[in-house]
Amino acid sequence: MDARDHDVQQARAELNAAQQQAGRDNNRRVDGLVAQARSAIARHDYAAADRLLDQAENIDALDRDVQQARAELNAAARPGPGRR
Repeated sequence: MDARDHDVQQARAELNAAQQQAGRDNNRRVDGLVAQARSAIARHDYAAADRLLDQAENIDALDRDVQQARAELNAAARPGPGRR
């Protein structure tokens, strides 16, 4: 295969565009899951929040918002003074 061939260059450009779109789609999906998880935390529905964050982590476990929401869930679900 010749990397200078027009068809090869076109295929490479299409692949790059598809990868970028997939990344944007994943980011939107993660953002939505994190928002839903935070809403579940606010309702004290920790099981639902955990499931939503599991889904987000399956997409991008290194996402800072996912990690922060997981910490928020852990803090909210942890028994503390006055909590059962």
